[in-house]
Amino acid sequence: MKRRAYIALFVVVLLAAGIGGFLGARALFDQLQQDFGPREGWTPVPTAPAEVAQAETPAPEIEASPTSEPKRATATMLVVPAPVTGEPPLDAASPEPTWTAGVDLPTAAYMPLETPLDATREPSATPNLAFPFVLAHAVRYSNGDCPGTYALGTVTDRAGNPLPGIRLFLVDEYGNEATAVTKPGPGDTGRYDFPMGGPPRRFSMTVVDETGRPLSAGVEILHELPPQEGQNCRWVDWRRR
Repeated sequence: MKRRAYIALFVVVLLAAGIGGFLGARALFDQLQQDFGPREGWTPVPTAPAEVAQAETPAPEIEASPTSEPKRATATMLVVPAPVTGEPPLDAASPEPTWTAGVDLPTAAYMPLETPLDATREPSATPNLAFPFVLAHAVRYSNGDCPGTYALGTVTDRAGNPLPGIRLFLVDEYGNEATAVTKPGPGDTGRYDFPMGGPPRRFSMTVVDETGRPLSAGVEILHELPPQEGQNCRWVDWRRR
């Protein structure tokens, strides 16, 4: 009997809890509808007074003329003036050179070597490393100890013995060429000479083989040019490495 009473009481409690939960859920649902549902009479808050005034004031209507045609916008090209300078435009055609009869055309001046020749300086062997012949010493200029105006000297081996049959090549700055061969005779073995004359100019001397291939670097020789004016003997001695 007591057990049935407990069961009946438990069923009553469950029913009461279910009814209470149902009522609580219904109340919560009604509250959510009130919080998130649309409200009557709500108006947005204006963001700025100026915008409200602009909205309240209607824009004046512009009456279009029935006879006037609508104007089309035209593109305008911006022209930037070029700076005023004394130089001609880059795309301007260069004037062709003119020549007047009886007037010589200008000629380019002779460009000296990058390193002027110094008669008192010993030659550097650095540019001659690829050649079998080098200068024995610097070019020497003198006066009166040769039979005329010459470039002359000797060609020897490493020990200083004169070498006959060695070919040398001489050319001036205008392309005039000459060739000499060292002599084989007694007392003149290994000697050579180039007669020199004409106007002041520069020469270049080179040791060459039978085909003209250079066997030494070129050496500059001044002919009646400063500081060697009046020095008619130009001594250029060579030796084999």
